[in-house]
Amino acid sequence: MQTLTHSRLSCFRGCPRKHEIRYEMGIRPDADGFALRVGSAFHAALEAADTGMDINAAMDAAVSDPFDQALVAAMFDGHSRRYEGHGLEIVATEQVFDLPLLNPETGRPSIVWTFGGKMDRIVRLADGRLALMEYKTTSRDFAPGADYWMMLHLDQQLSLYVIAARRLGFDVQTILYDVT
Repeated sequence: MQTLTHSRLSCFRGCPRKHEIRYEMGIRPDADGFALRVGSAFHAALEAADTGMDINAAMDAAVSDPFDQALVAAMFDGHSRRYEGHGLEIVATEQVFDLPLLNPETGRPSIVWTFGGKMDRIVRLADGRLALMEYKTTSRDFAPGADYWMMLHLDQQLSLYVIAARRLGFDVQTILYDVT
């Protein structure tokens, strides 16, 4: 069985040859690029905060460059201040899933593929609804009305994650994008 993830789908749509090299042949870069390093470290800090772990240790384990560490610490500080007192109850954090990929017409599972990924966070809003909360880090303009938001509206990632959350028993009713 192979796992179909949002990353794998995006890679294939972007360049089938890159997909073949990365996912079929298993050849990957030796080191992550700047954006992936910083985004991964930021996610690690948020997960540590959600689970009561040492945030600084999580950031230090994720990135070793002092500039990257300072940048992630500043991003985390700004994020923490922004969401302070918002009353979001964390229901699940970094929720991993690997589910059968079902044929929509027959309901039967694929014999080749599973459907997998990792949801950043599921939260309960003040009104009791469950929301899928997705973290994004970017250097692009994400002010209201910026093109960044149009790009997110066209991205299938959260549609896939809502399906997965519901199949896992989380009655997700809305999505929150948390862009830093």
